[in-house]
Amino acid sequence: MLSIDSLTLDLVFLRGKMPQEESLAALVPADEEEPRWQAIDADYQPEFEQQISPTAPFRRPEERRILAIDIAGGSLAAEEGAGFCNKDLRKDKELLLTIAADPAIRFARMGTLGGFADAVLVARSLQDIRAYALLLWVYSPMIDADGRSRSSQLPPTEIKKKAATFEKRIVELSEQDILEGMSGNFTRHDDLVVVDFLNNEGGYDFRFATEGLLSIAAIDRFSHFAGAPAGPKREEPKKEVVKEKALAPKAEKKSPGVVVKTLEDDAWFLFSDGFTPAVAASMGNRDYDQFLKGVNLEGRIRDRIYEHGANFAAPIEFLSEVFFDGKPLSKGTFEENAEDSGAGKSLKVMYPRYGAVTLLIDASDQRWVLSSQVSASHVSKILE
Repeated sequence: MLSIDSLTLDLVFLRGKMPQEESLAALVPADEEEPRWQAIDADYQPEFEQQISPTAPFRRPEERRILAIDIAGGSLAAEEGAGFCNKDLRKDKELLLTIAADPAIRFARMGTLGGFADAVLVARSLQDIRAYALLLWVYSPMIDADGRSRSSQLPPTEIKKKAATFEKRIVELSEQDILEGMSGNFTRHDDLVVVDFLNNEGGYDFRFATEGLLSIAAIDRFSHFAGAPAGPKREEPKKEVVKEKALAPKAEKKSPGVVVKTLEDDAWFLFSDGFTPAVAASMGNRDYDQFLKGVNLEGRIRDRIYEHGANFAAPIEFLSEVFFDGKPLSKGTFEENAEDSGAGKSLKVMYPRYGAVTLLIDASDQRWVLSSQVSASHVSKILE
């Protein structure tokens, strides 16, 4: 099975351009007995790309996208559910740079198959890297077209408005503006610009990488008129904060389907309804404010949520809402591959716009997705 957190080299080719044989030859050394990389044409299954790793509107019409997935290296995560990679990826970065030198390639990245946990980004301009980073804004259901956070999910019309202004937002910042505000390591490699989030040992923290992408997107510097030169970093007026505090006690009514539970100091968001790929994306981006307003939690638990993240458990209605081996899950595939976890039958699958989750069907035939794999006794405490 292709894991959502498998090491992936993601290559976007210019319109009408085909990959040169020599640029991809590095993926298959002549002396290699067992192939390490599996190449996948992302356009072969458009639905899979849109659900697991969307690139519209960043990718232009007729541009090709090839994913080279490490099928021998296993998960990038240091352990099950970990938010960091302790593998040394420096040689893989050099491989990516070798391939990205092909003039037919517009953009390349190295990271996980799904989500936005990227280790290395390569392009021929910083604006193109920022364009990719702006996908975090496009697909966030809680940030509007002007770059401001909302307390409830955006309507479809607002999402369309973001896509319509995408190209204009790209040009608001100069290369110097982007450099001044970004976190991460910036270098030039011949005619390529390279941004990476690797540490001194070649590993990286997934959440730091996401925060690095947000710093490049610089949503807080959006112009009032899309496309105009960006001004200084936007500060939220104090009256906004006062108003938000005044509304906090009513926030629970906006999210009636969510309960926050703690399990050995770890926080779990238990959804009873309303769980969608957009909500999952908010969890993956650590956009927890909408769920925590009005919730009475100990300070140490609240701090832990923002410092280390939180888990979630949510019911789903159809097996086809999740993916296994790049295809919507069927009952037959589940029965063939699922294992008995003590709390029911479980299977590691992919949830759209989030990544790897555990699908659990309990004794009452209720279907759940859990962001982390836990023991049967812990499952009962979370779902009770």
